[in-house]
Amino acid sequence: MDHNMDTAAFNRQTVLNFRLYDPSGLQRLAADLPLSMSPYTLLFCRDHFRMQEGRDPLVGELRFLDALVALREHSPITASIGTVTATEAEDIRVLTDLQKKRTTLQQQGFDIGDRLTDWADTAGMYLSRCGVPPYHDSFALLPALHAAQMPQDTAFVWDGLQATVEKKRRTPAPHAHILVLLSPGGTAPFEEEVARFFAAYTQKGVCPIGIVGGEGWMPHLLSLGGCDMDISLLPACANGCDATALLEKQPPTVLFSAPNTLLPELAASGAHITPFGVITGNQRLLLRQGEQILLSLSHRLPEALLQPRTLTLTLPPRREHCHASTVLTGENRLFGGARVEGGCERALLALIGQLAQSGADLSHSTLSTLWELPADHGDAAQSAKAFAPLIDLHRICTELSLPTTPARQVLCAERTEPTLSIGILVQKGKTPPEAFTERWQNAADKRDFSALRTLLYQN
Repeated sequence: MDHNMDTAAFNRQTVLNFRLYDPSGLQRLAADLPLSMSPYTLLFCRDHFRMQEGRDPLVGELRFLDALVALREHSPITASIGTVTATEAEDIRVLTDLQKKRTTLQQQGFDIGDRLTDWADTAGMYLSRCGVPPYHDSFALLPALHAAQMPQDTAFVWDGLQATVEKKRRTPAPHAHILVLLSPGGTAPFEEEVARFFAAYTQKGVCPIGIVGGEGWMPHLLSLGGCDMDISLLPACANGCDATALLEKQPPTVLFSAPNTLLPELAASGAHITPFGVITGNQRLLLRQGEQILLSLSHRLPEALLQPRTLTLTLPPRREHCHASTVLTGENRLFGGARVEGGCERALLALIGQLAQSGADLSHSTLSTLWELPADHGDAAQSAKAFAPLIDLHRICTELSLPTTPARQVLCAERTEPTLSIGILVQKGKTPPEAFTERWQNAADKRDFSALRTLLYQN
């Protein structure tokens, strides 16, 4: 093997006899290339190429897999929540209730994972099981595309949007769908562009796959069960970048699939779209640059390398800070939004009070959440900071019977602290008595949820 391999590009030189390397040989290889993955992980890769691929890897393939392992080690998208401990008595009480509800739902056959958003979904799933479903299911996509700003007067554009990223990835039929990126066109706020695009094309077979940001494209592509992509067509790779660009932070972009017969109509629509591949359904990930194949692997290997790490969390003391809060009025609905760090109890109770004062009927409501996480911090301390407001959220949703849509999380390079965005969509009802605000504030200050429930639902 040549020990002076080019490190600048996606090197296509074969690592001869890689399948026969013993642990000491793998250790020397890791130093020569260089690779940062552990000897155990490199041994796992060797066994995959020996048993599954039946060939030796390219240098570029090993470097790509090495970058994938590095992403796993530092990114919140690969973190699962294991044991959570707290020191405050009220946090312990809510944690106990949260775990009890999760256990009950799992025993009843509900599929609940251990990601941050899975824990956040518990209250909504439990309320739905008890007959309190969300007022408006399609609301789930709303906060995800308002990650960069508080919702403006375009909030109700989302109202008719039926396709949401959170509907568990409706994988299209193989050999008939292309992979496409939708980028900001600059003619309107991007969230409005996206809403109008999917409202126009969902019924024609366009299916959203994911909202791409700090996590890069790769985690979304691995969910497709096989695809063939020409990465030279991607904006980040247009100047000859290698395939590791698929793992790097991207400007806000929506990844979707569409029937290949729809491409001429999409191209004529004026939307900023970039077709760059096809869904094959053959369980292989194939990356090419024009006619040159850069990587061809069973998707099981990169999928295995992105398996989540399990974190043990200790909840930090609350330092709640509300960045923004607003209430918007529609024809027969109200929308309230808030963005907070550290905790969400005070901000969320204040927001609910504002909505109720404006005539909200909380018996017809939907609460939707988005966690914006620092893109480079997947450690236990950062995850604990994100989990802390989840305890407040669970308590309030449970005590006040507020149904939720599936929670989302995105990675934001601009964030240094985990930030929770909350949106509440409600049907308009009767305006409360003049004394409502004072009574609400008094009950909120005392955390008297019995009094708060009476104020919300007495009519």
